[in-house]
Amino acid sequence: MYTENMCGRYGIYGDVTDEYRLKPISGYKFKPNYNVSPSQIMPVILQKDGNKQLEYMQWGIHRVVGPDKEKDIINTRSDKALGRFWGKTIREHRCLIPANGFYEWQTTSKGKTPFWIHPKNAGIFSFAGIYSTDNEGRKQYSIMTTEPNREMSEIHNRMPVILDKQEEDSWLFAEDKDTIVEFLHPYHDGGLALVQVSTDVNNPRNNNSTLYQPVKS
Repeated sequence: MYTENMCGRYGIYGDVTDEYRLKPISGYKFKPNYNVSPSQIMPVILQKDGNKQLEYMQWGIHRVVGPDKEKDIINTRSDKALGRFWGKTIREHRCLIPANGFYEWQTTSKGKTPFWIHPKNAGIFSFAGIYSTDNEGRKQYSIMTTEPNREMSEIHNRMPVILDKQEEDSWLFAEDKDTIVEFLHPYHDGGLALVQVSTDVNNPRNNNSTLYQPVKS
């Protein structure tokens, strides 16, 4: 009910501190990651005391979702966001998740074909995200998802919420739910580049810049 098997991989290889004009964190050295997988520790941007702040968090919010049932929730449906399960989190703990693109798999009669997907003419962009802190004090994040735009509908029935540059601060600093909901929409039609890539991305241990290079269909 609260997760879907999409946006399970993405890549971030640009300079996050430079792009968002943030101070680096002492003790953390960012390394490009071309195949980010759930449970990995990645850079996330949140707001604290009216300022943007860089932190490193684990991908996947650990939650009890039923009797004797727990999950690490990597994606959160926008249409469930303001319900009791997620309501307090999305009102108080929103974040930006930097990325250069994400991977999605198209199911065909020949199997699953991976694609590298990103906004056209963009370097680093932001997914809309939420975060939480577990009982041991570890911060964890989840990517918001919504209905697909025209391009994504050919690949999957969901897509991550991608923020335009002018929406990023508003997403972080919004104070009322009506404003928050305004951002939970598909990326505009015609705005995404979809590139078929090698099935090497299927293995999370593969992590290099060749993963997002196009292959012949």
